[in-house]
Amino acid sequence: RAMAVGVVYDRRMCAHRDPFNKLHPEQPARITAIWQRLEDAGVLDRCVRVDARPATAEELATVHTERHIEKMSSVSSRAYGKEGRAALARRYNSIYFNDGSSESALLAAGSVVELSLKVARGELASAAAIVRPPGHHAEADEAMGFCLFNNVAVAAQILSSGKVSVAGSHKVLIVDWDVHHGNGTQNMFWQDPNVLYFSVHRYDDGYFYPGGQEGNFDKVGGGAGAGFNINVPWPRGGYSDADYVAVWEHVLMPVAREFNPDIVLISGGFDSARGDPLGGCKLTPLGYSIMTQELMQLAGGKIVLALEGGYNLESIAESYLACVQVLLGDIQSERHEIEQAYESTWTTIDKVRQELCQYWPVLREKIEMPASRSSPPKAFERLTTEADAVEETHDGEVFVRSETVEIVQISVSSEVSSPHSPSPYIWYATYGSNMWPARLMCYIQGGKVEGIEVPGQGLLEKTPPLEDFWLSAPHRLFFGRERSLSWGNGGVAFLNPVPSDGDNCHLRAYKITLEQFNGILAQENRLDSVAASGLVSPSHFETLKSSPHIVDFIENAWYGSVLYLGDKNGAPILTITCSQRDAKRFECGELPTRAPSVAYQNTLINGLLEKGDMSHEQILAYVTSRAPRS
Repeated sequence: RAMAVGVVYDRRMCAHRDPFNKLHPEQPARITAIWQRLEDAGVLDRCVRVDARPATAEELATVHTERHIEKMSSVSSRAYGKEGRAALARRYNSIYFNDGSSESALLAAGSVVELSLKVARGELASAAAIVRPPGHHAEADEAMGFCLFNNVAVAAQILSSGKVSVAGSHKVLIVDWDVHHGNGTQNMFWQDPNVLYFSVHRYDDGYFYPGGQEGNFDKVGGGAGAGFNINVPWPRGGYSDADYVAVWEHVLMPVAREFNPDIVLISGGFDSARGDPLGGCKLTPLGYSIMTQELMQLAGGKIVLALEGGYNLESIAESYLACVQVLLGDIQSERHEIEQAYESTWTTIDKVRQELCQYWPVLREKIEMPASRSSPPKAFERLTTEADAVEETHDGEVFVRSETVEIVQISVSSEVSSPHSPSPYIWYATYGSNMWPARLMCYIQGGKVEGIEVPGQGLLEKTPPLEDFWLSAPHRLFFGRERSLSWGNGGVAFLNPVPSDGDNCHLRAYKITLEQFNGILAQENRLDSVAASGLVSPSHFETLKSSPHIVDFIENAWYGSVLYLGDKNGAPILTITCSQRDAKRFECGELPTRAPSVAYQNTLINGLLEKGDMSHEQILAYVTSRAPRS
């Protein structure tokens, strides 16, 4: 290629990390893994290194409010402090802050802007921004979904508005292939005919993060921007290369050619890759390379690839490398190497084309559905990723080891609910610290109770339980593990998933929404609420009700299994515990059982006292009888 490919990477963006959760998926290793893979492949020697720089307040103000800019720019200052930052984070959905967050966010946004300007001016042929935190969920006045500033939106608005002199760069195409819908980007350009926003993402009838109806195919923009917002919503997980390529051929590329952009900005989320712990789709490096290759036909190849999501370190590195190799002209991928698309892919494509053809006549022509596969199965699909997992203590210290974590993705049946249906109610039955409502509300609204070391994240839906009741179940309560991140030294409560006639466990059941239950399930396993989206859905209730009444939704996790205990008033009673495999490992001593700490034990006592029919002495005897003797 006559001109070089630019690349931005700066280790200062590694300073942003969750101060309470070492296992948070949006971690510094995401960008270091990509950089190392590009270096190992020898492609960096052929790229132009562009220095990262912070975005200016003027640049950020093109899409963000002054109040939001001030908050995000100062949240890492001493004026906030650790507790102040934690309190602010709880006001947002799926956000954390530390003393490196402000600089990282400013560098991420500024670097995407800088590369976009250089490509638009012809100083670079194309560019790749290896940046974090990501951006496409960030709204004008709100951080959300790991995103502080909307990096790509800032660059797009600068290019399209003419506020910065860029010859010819007035029409911008944003291609968002992150597995989650870019709600922030969509809202920022809803009425803008100079920016064509395209997103292909999991929708799952509005249950997949960020949730709601905004990501459906009928959301096409408003006012002068009608027709310039394109959503391709997957009804479930499991979609792969052939499905995405079909969307490119029959939706994106025909419209993009008509739009004729001056530059293409890719919101490159690689959580749609095979093996991602949050995504549940199956794109491979080949699929990403084909999609990038197609986009190279637009705008004279002026492309800026900006990192968004992606949480499997191996797949994100390999997939990003494939895209950069296309920008360098190294890869010419062949479509015949991919499988056939699913039947449901063509159904989705047809809906999108029918909705958009009034704005884009090129989509009016009826397409013939080629041979296809049946839709992704509505069944369990285990997705494996390398992640850090907290192990037992060694000489009193917590250490972290790398292990395989499998997250079971089970698709939502379209017959169960519509995009307009509210999240159904379930009974969340708890036998541990959440029997005390004050502790439960740490999960729902965020915060800490006495003795806990890590505050709860809080949920987007912060409504307290509608009601509660007490029940008993023929399962054994026990205390396992040597140490937890939340409570420090001492065991935490587990329920043996196999019933036993000789055992009796007290549980408190709260009536909450299924989405709240998913959020609690995610937090119990040190996952962000983004990971909770779509974990358990109404379509799983029948599976849970069939023997043995337990499903391992998150494998190799402490509380990855959901156990069905019955129904009350038409709603299922569900609890969270360890897998049957881990229960056997506890029994044989492979996993340690330990007495709970005083602080943890007190939460159980506080909860059981509200039951009203047990004295303090009876409760203490109940708890201590289930704990191993030291």
